[in-house]
Amino acid sequence: MALIFYQNFNLAFFLIQVMTFFIIPPAYSQTGTPVPELTVVDDDVTIFLKKWQIPGAAVAVAQDDQLLYARGFGQADENQAMRPDHLFRIASLSKPITAMAIMKLIQDDILCIDDHVFGAGGVLSSAPFLNYADNRVEQITIQHLLEHTAGWDRDTSPEGDPMFNAVKIADAMNVPAPADALSIIRYMLQKPLDFTPGTQFAYSNLGFNILGRIIEEVTQDTYEVYVQNAILQPLGITSMALGKNNYEDKNPLEVRYFDPKDRKVKPVTGEAKKVPLQYGGFNLEAMDAHGGWIASAPDLIKLMASLDRKDEAAPLKPETVALMTTPTSDRRGYAMGWFVNPNGNWWHTGALTGSATLMAHIKDGKKWVLLLNARPEDDNFYPELDRLMWDSLSKVHTWPDKHLKETAPLVVSSEEVSTPAENLTQPMQTQLPH
Repeated sequence: MALIFYQNFNLAFFLIQVMTFFIIPPAYSQTGTPVPELTVVDDDVTIFLKKWQIPGAAVAVAQDDQLLYARGFGQADENQAMRPDHLFRIASLSKPITAMAIMKLIQDDILCIDDHVFGAGGVLSSAPFLNYADNRVEQITIQHLLEHTAGWDRDTSPEGDPMFNAVKIADAMNVPAPADALSIIRYMLQKPLDFTPGTQFAYSNLGFNILGRIIEEVTQDTYEVYVQNAILQPLGITSMALGKNNYEDKNPLEVRYFDPKDRKVKPVTGEAKKVPLQYGGFNLEAMDAHGGWIASAPDLIKLMASLDRKDEAAPLKPETVALMTTPTSDRRGYAMGWFVNPNGNWWHTGALTGSATLMAHIKDGKKWVLLLNARPEDDNFYPELDRLMWDSLSKVHTWPDKHLKETAPLVVSSEEVSTPAENLTQPMQTQLPH
């Protein structure tokens, strides 16, 4: 009898453990310097991650040029806690980085915003770009590419989004799978445009791929090297790099990406085996200029903070920043590499299987970055991610000391000063094309 009772007790205890695991979300560890004034952010981020069953996140908040908050939540990899300095695939947050690089070349008089891209006299007029089926491509300008008005519409085109069609394009272009960035452009130039350049907005990963090739053409550097040398390293950002397709090739500081649906697909190499969708199911290495960067939350804060600087060391002058973030009159929701709204806020979202990202530059000087290592495929997810920091920071009544010397580096501060949370009442009304 005693043995039967012991066995039944063990079975009951096991069942309770299993039920508890599935009913009660696990506690999320938190790393980074605690900021007493911003504990509401700790709580709200934890609630958000539990609700959406996301393994881990890194979050950073700044005012002007001071990083006030940088914390890691949950799991970076198996048996590894998330740290604030972990690197994530940032997906379409890469687009503002590419826009900054292009604007730097315009500022340095190497490019003009209205330069034509293709055809005789175009920036890309060498042999790989001369075989095009639609003469309207000769109308495409750098501004069209930056504003997503160049003529490609992935939602109506029979090609869909070519940046996620690497095996088919490799076969069509007779190149090894997966097709690289240049082969994808060459393939699409052999197809008709979906609309006349400049006549409508259609979010285009392909357009930013082309901007990456423009940077390479005029600098004679790789896209990655130019961005690092011209934009990142002068700001003291040294860990940002382009990501890799496979888990075994990832950066040592990079997180693991999780697919909530745990999908297995044929890899973009064309092999018959199955791989996790987030590791080899798409060719991240061809997405450099539109979605290929890996970065930490504090580094992205530092990048956004540089856009407010007015000193000689700033990568972009105020007038260049204004050009980049001011939309044309008939397309108020997007400027050049940034979503914008009439409140003076700029932001971008990013989405890939295994990562969801958002960074925001608010008119009053506040900035935040949210990097997550899973992406729920639910229409409500991104609106809630957008609202998360607006709602959380609106509860803050006493802020950490945000006054630093102009030349001081970004540091985590938890010194208390009484500062109201101003102008944090309206969400950014994020649009969701990625």
